[in-house]
Amino acid sequence: MSELLKRTAVLRREIDAHLRSLGRRGRPVTGCCLARPACCPGYWAEVVVRSPDAHAEWYVDGTWSATPDEALAWLPHRAERLASVLEAVPAAHRPDTGPAEPASPVAAVLRDWAADAAFRRVQRDALAAGAPVSANAIGPDRFHGGASVEVLYSLSARPVPLRSRAQAPPAVPAPRGG
Repeated sequence: MSELLKRTAVLRREIDAHLRSLGRRGRPVTGCCLARPACCPGYWAEVVVRSPDAHAEWYVDGTWSATPDEALAWLPHRAERLASVLEAVPAAHRPDTGPAEPASPVAAVLRDWAADAAFRRVQRDALAAGAPVSANAIGPDRFHGGASVEVLYSLSARPVPLRSRAQAPPAVPAPRGG
């Protein structure tokens, strides 16, 4: 088990270094990182990268939107940006021998989704009706020439409704002293 923990720590360091080399400062997703006041309902859209092999998750970008249209207009731009980064394979990340690695299949999935306006209209309608929506792609990635790991790229949007005091869960009574 100790070897697995060491390997996980190495993968996390390599992924963090990889994100920094691409101009990203990956931040682990931990709890609520939302900056919008609680009194304002809206839609939260985000880009998250997960690696089951590395037991890690990184929050890449996110934004608040007032409408489903705004949330879904923001996501295709992020999909294109992420696809561009994935296709730009720096020389330091290519194997020392053989031809350059082919363009990322994940980038193709993200670009296809970004170009599909009809499907995004379906997603917008679902988001407006209160359902979360997402575009996901999974594929291998290599961090600083290390072993290839499976990485999931997720672009999502979800409604964040305003809860009234009447809808708030009941307060838990304080424990009685004995």
